[in-house]
Amino acid sequence: YAPIHFLFLTYFFSQVIPNKKIEILIGRYGILLPLLCLSNVLFIQGPHVFNTYTFLLGSLEMILLGITYFYQLFNSVTSVNLLKEPPFWISIGIIFFSTCSVTLIGSANYIALLPKLILSNMNQILLLVDAFFYLMFIIAFLCQIRTRSSSRLP
Repeated sequence: YAPIHFLFLTYFFSQVIPNKKIEILIGRYGILLPLLCLSNVLFIQGPHVFNTYTFLLGSLEMILLGITYFYQLFNSVTSVNLLKEPPFWISIGIIFFSTCSVTLIGSANYIALLPKLILSNMNQILLLVDAFFYLMFIIAFLCQIRTRSSSRLP
């Protein structure tokens, strides 16, 4: 599912980063990523192993796109209320998840031979990372809710 995950997140960043040059780069990456995934499965790591190279490449791309979004946001001339900005929260979740998963999931094929206790602890850490990732999505959706001021009934 990783290539689809990265393509979706790439599309998200293409919609929230207001820069034509970056939009063109994102479009090219959207074409290049499936080709790299396919070549990795067919020629490099094979279909029976978790494709860590593709996952690392996608995670690094998400980190770069998240940093680019923040750079564009903080250099913007207009003032933005970050508490009510869903892409801000989603980007935080994506950067955190990608940064943590590079070390945990990206090295999965190499750490599979570690003792079960260490693998269990790493799994627990990954569950916490996932929970934080989805918590940021929940905050992003909740920050769009507009509350009406209560009015007294006559």
